[in-house]
Amino acid sequence: MRDAADIGFGAVEISDGTIEVSAFRRRHAIDCALEAGLVAVTEVGKKDPAMQPPIAELARQAQRDLDWGARWVIVEGRESGMGVGVFDARGNVTVDDVETFASILDGQQHRLIWEAPLKHQQAALIARFGLNVGLGNIAPEGVLALEALRLGLRFETLKPIADELRISGRCASDQIEAVLIGEAIDGRASLTRPLHAFATTSPTRTANGMS
Repeated sequence: MRDAADIGFGAVEISDGTIEVSAFRRRHAIDCALEAGLVAVTEVGKKDPAMQPPIAELARQAQRDLDWGARWVIVEGRESGMGVGVFDARGNVTVDDVETFASILDGQQHRLIWEAPLKHQQAALIARFGLNVGLGNIAPEGVLALEALRLGLRFETLKPIADELRISGRCASDQIEAVLIGEAIDGRASLTRPLHAFATTSPTRTANGMS
């Protein structure tokens, strides 16, 4: 850990996704990282789909890591996003598993980084934990698409916003917002008028044409 800090690294990941690490050695590794001035990031979960621990066990390990001083905990998802962590063999999000994490880490979900390489996984986690949910294993070519997803600029995250506006009455398909010329000049607020009001209003002819 000291060598890593001397070289210039600012953080280190501690993981037993491939090898077995006892709880004592895991905590000792976190302590060593902190003593060397490094940010400790741990990971829970196994990379082998055939060796997946119970999800509650992973969540409890994540909680212990945070208690021991880890800054963040990564939830294993691999590059495939299939058959590991909270994803089933087809890459679908297992809602009960996500809720198990949320329940055990109540109030500290923001310190999780979910490896979620697939768009529908990202959308599901954003919907559950909010726009700033920690996501990892994002391919470089998918970074902009993910940011658009976070900002509600794609179907998966725009539709819930549109539905909420419609249900609350703040947006209706039979209305349009129009800024009249006079309002644009003197700075008055925009006027929302029903669409039929525009359809039934006849233009007034003036000396200079139609108005």
